[in-house]
Formats: sequence, C-alpha cells, structure tokens
Amino acid sequence: MCFKEADILLPADYNNPDFMEKWAVIACDQYTSDVSYWNQAKDFPGNNMSAINLIFPEIYLECESENEQEQRMNHIAENMKKYERGFACFGDAMFLIERTLKNGAKRFGIIGAVDLEQYSYTQNFKIRPTEETVISRIPARVKIRENASLELPHVMILYDDKRDIMINYLKNQELKIIYDFKLMQNAGKIKAYLLDENNINFVKSTVAEFENQDFLFAVGDGNHSLAAAKECYENIKKNTPDYLNHPARYALAEIVNIYDESLEFEPIYRILFGVKPHDVIKKLYEKYEIEFFDFEKAHKFELYYGDNYSVTHLKSKYNLEMKTLQVFLDEYLQKYGGRIDYIHGKREVIELAKNDGAIAFICGTVSKSGFFNAIEKDGVLPRKTFSMGEADDKRFYVESRRIK
Repeated sequence: MCFKEADILLPADYNNPDFMEKWAVIACDQYTSDVSYWNQAKDFPGNNMSAINLIFPEIYLECESENEQEQRMNHIAENMKKYERGFACFGDAMFLIERTLKNGAKRFGIIGAVDLEQYSYTQNFKIRPTEETVISRIPARVKIRENASLELPHVMILYDDKRDIMINYLKNQELKIIYDFKLMQNAGKIKAYLLDENNINFVKSTVAEFENQDFLFAVGDGNHSLAAAKECYENIKKNTPDYLNHPARYALAEIVNIYDESLEFEPIYRILFGVKPHDVIKKLYEKYEIEFFDFEKAHKFELYYGDNYSVTHLKSKYNLEMKTLQVFLDEYLQKYGGRIDYIHGKREVIELAKNDGAIAFICGTVSKSGFFNAIEKDGVLPRKTFSMGEADDKRFYVESRRIK
C-alpha cells in the first residue's frame, strides 16, 4: 500500500488559532536568498513553541560555517525531544487539508504516510520525483534526519485523478475540523479535517485502484527531503531484521490531485550569458534537425538575443520541449562554457536577452494532462521545468510524526 494512515502529531494547542499561526512555518527550501524573511519567521513566535526551531532553513547552508551548522542540527534534535511532551497524537489518522492561498484559491490535499519501499529517486518505482534530484543536496538532510526523533513534512505529492473522485467525495462528508488558522507573513490560511475510519478506507481503496498503474505518485515539492528519508531508511534496513515494521519505512506527506484548480503550471524560461548567440544557434541546429512541414509533431522554440527574434521548429525523440532544450543546453555549457539562469517572466527574460552575449529560449511547459505521460516517456523532467505556485503557496510545516 503506497499511502496509508499514520500517527500524526500536533501541538496540544492545535485548536488555538493564535498559537498555531506562530507554530507553522514555510518549507525550508523557500526564500533561500532572503535572510530577512527567515529572521522575521524566527522572531514572530517569540517564546511560543514553533516549527522554526525544528527545521533547517536552506539559506543557512550557504552562510553558516560547518561548526555553526552542526550546532543548529544539535539544537533541532534537542528541541524535538523537548517539544514531544507538548504534542497531541491522532492515532492511525488521515487529515483532509484545505489550504487557502493568498490569491483566494483553495487547494485540497490528504495528509498520510507514503511507503518508502515504493519510492526511488533513481529508478522507476510507483513513487518518483518530477524533476532531477541534485545528489549534493541530500547529505545535509540525511544528517539532520539521522539525529531527529520527529519528521515534519513539506512533501507534496501529485496523483492523477481527472474526475477528482477522492476530494469530491470527502468534501461532501461531515468532517470534524481539527485546526483553522492564518499563516504567517500573509501566506493565506489553512484548515484541517479529521477523516473517520470509513473515509480513510475510502481513500485507501481509491488509491488501491490507482495502484494498478506502474506510476502512481509524482513528488511535486520536497523531493530532496523524501530522498533523505529514503537514504536513512536504507541505512536502517542494513542493521534491522524487522525493518518492514520500522516507523522510518514511511514518510508523512500530503497528496494532491494534479487537476486541483489551484495548481497552475507556469513555465520557467532559460537564458544563457557569456556566449555567442549565433554559435549557440548553430550548435542547436547541429544537434536537432529543423522541421519545415509537420509543425504539430515538432517542438517550437522562440529565440531572443539582442534585438533579434526568431521561431524554430525542431525534431526530437523527447516527449517534452523543455527536455529537448535542456539536454542541448547542458551539453553546450559543459563543452563551450557560459552561464545559465532560470527566469519565470517572459517579459523579463526577453529584456535580459538584450544584453551582450545573452540568448533566451521560450518554449511551452508540461500540461496537467500530459504530466505523468511525459515523465513515463522521458524520465524525470529537467530541473525547473515548471513552477507550481509562488513561494508563499508552498507547504507549511504543521503536522509531525515520530520516526524513532
């Protein structure tokens, strides 16, 4: 079973909105260049219990010494042990999450446990990453998790349910509200409902029907944290005969339907700096053949450099335009040098391409209907293929679970 109930922990004051606003904090891999955001997040709760004291914001991996990072990890482990006494436990539970984004849209998901026996970031298991895993980002997370007694998830996993069977069913049930509060720094609101045994069985039976597919879940956010959980579990398996019953076999996560109306897939464009645009274009055409006739089957790219603009259609073995482009860019940069950047706004990337030695590429991103198919055909998507909402829309740490 890829997804099941779990013993979910919340602070004992989970029904106090003011307390919970100070408790919850955004995913550690956001605002990685904005230390002021994290300073405010640290100051906001004051002496209140807060998840900020249980996580390692990634910004500090860049600006702290190894000794400072070691101290931070030790404090996290100590705080977890101290906080455990102040938690309430929902045994064998699942939560329906209703997240109101700052633009007013609502995203629905289900909190439960995913089976790490069914997940791999290197092989085609039922649970897979959406984008390439950066191996260098895993060891720090492994080190934190190895000493941790708790996990706090910011993992959001996508599933393919075009008819939205699970969420539509659950929204029509009479469910008990667990918490309902505003998120810090104007990031919207979050509400959780407790699923009873019948509703949990409905979720599990529906997921079981989906499990007939070879590819069930795509990790949208938090893949490197899930990869760290997998590494820790694999290490435990080496010295634990009864590892299948070890709590580290599972990881707490929120599953979200890819067809949720609040999820907007926005393209992230590529721009090269420190290159000769005409040489880049020449090498692009050497790698891929130009399609002059069958544009429907070809991959379309807009090229911007200086005051120049052109459109080209190329033949490729890949299913996705962005895969076609990124394979070429990676090869070009490795062989000829230059620097790449990833830009969200089309207007911004076109303006940047006016600089000397710059060239921008505009192409389509993956669609919801083609998302799972693209990953099955091409493998994991290139890094930064798409953006799934703004930083403030990412998961906040609220729930936790014992892993030891």
